[in-house]
Amino acid sequence: MTADYFVSNQRELIITLAARHRVAAIYPWREIGGGLMSYSLGEPLEPQLAAYVDRILKGAKPAELPVQEPAKFK
Repeated sequence: MTADYFVSNQRELIITLAARHRVAAIYPWREIGGGLMSYSLGEPLEPQLAAYVDRILKGAKPAELPVQEPAKFK
Protein backbone atom coordinates (compact mmCIF):
# COMPACT_ATOMS: atom_id res chain seq x y z
CA MET A 1 0.00 0.00 0.00
CA THR A 2 1.40 3.39 -0.93
CA ALA A 3 0.87 6.70 0.82
CA ASP A 4 -0.59 8.59 -2.14
CA TYR A 5 -3.85 10.56 -2.08
CA PHE A 6 -6.11 7.92 -3.66
CA VAL A 7 -4.88 5.07 -1.50
CA SER A 8 -5.02 7.20 1.65
CA ASN A 9 -8.67 8.00 0.97
CA GLN A 10 -9.47 4.32 0.42
CA ARG A 11 -7.28 2.89 3.16
CA GLU A 12 -10.10 1.55 5.34
CA LEU A 13 -11.51 -0.42 2.41
CA ILE A 14 -8.05 -1.69 1.44
CA ILE A 15 -7.26 -2.76 5.01
CA THR A 16 -10.63 -4.52 5.33
CA LEU A 17 -10.24 -6.36 2.03
CA ALA A 18 -6.64 -7.37 2.75
CA ALA A 19 -7.67 -8.80 6.12
CA ARG A 20 -10.76 -10.55 4.72
CA HIS A 21 -8.79 -12.20 1.92
CA ARG A 22 -5.78 -12.88 4.16
CA VAL A 23 -3.34 -10.92 1.99
CA ALA A 24 0.01 -10.10 3.60
CA ALA A 25 0.05 -6.30 3.48
CA ILE A 26 2.80 -3.74 4.01
CA TYR A 27 1.51 -0.34 5.12
CA PRO A 28 3.16 3.09 5.17
CA TRP A 29 1.80 3.82 8.65
CA ARG A 30 2.96 1.98 11.75
CA GLU A 31 -0.33 2.71 13.51
CA ILE A 32 -2.31 0.43 11.18
CA GLY A 33 -2.65 -2.96 12.77
CA GLY A 34 -2.81 -6.29 10.98
CA GLY A 35 -0.16 -5.68 8.36
CA LEU A 36 2.94 -7.78 7.84
CA MET A 37 5.12 -4.70 8.34
CA SER A 38 5.28 -0.94 7.85
CA TYR A 39 7.89 1.31 6.28
CA SER A 40 7.29 4.66 7.93
CA LEU A 41 10.10 6.87 9.13
CA GLY A 42 8.94 7.07 12.71
CA GLU A 43 10.75 10.36 13.33
CA PRO A 44 10.29 13.85 11.90
CA LEU A 45 12.65 14.67 9.04
CA GLU A 46 12.73 18.43 9.60
CA PRO A 47 15.93 18.54 11.72
CA GLN A 48 17.92 16.50 9.19
CA LEU A 49 16.46 18.45 6.25
CA ALA A 50 17.31 21.75 7.88
CA ALA A 51 20.93 20.66 8.33
CA TYR A 52 21.20 19.68 4.66
CA VAL A 53 19.61 22.93 3.47
CA ASP A 54 21.98 24.90 5.70
CA ARG A 55 25.01 23.15 4.23
CA ILE A 56 23.77 23.73 0.66
CA LEU A 57 23.11 27.42 1.31
CA LYS A 58 26.65 27.71 2.66
CA GLY A 59 28.03 26.39 -0.64
CA ALA A 60 28.13 22.60 -0.30
CA LYS A 61 27.34 20.67 -3.45
CA PRO A 62 24.29 18.43 -2.96
CA ALA A 63 25.94 15.53 -4.80
CA GLU A 64 28.78 15.57 -2.27
CA LEU A 65 26.60 15.43 0.84
CA PRO A 66 26.57 12.08 2.61
CA VAL A 67 23.60 9.76 2.28
CA GLN A 68 22.19 8.85 5.67
CA GLU A 69 21.14 5.27 6.23
CA PRO A 70 18.74 4.03 8.90
CA ALA A 71 20.45 3.44 12.24
CA LYS A 72 17.73 1.39 13.91
CA PHE A 73 14.79 -0.72 12.88
CA LYS A 74 11.68 -1.69 14.84
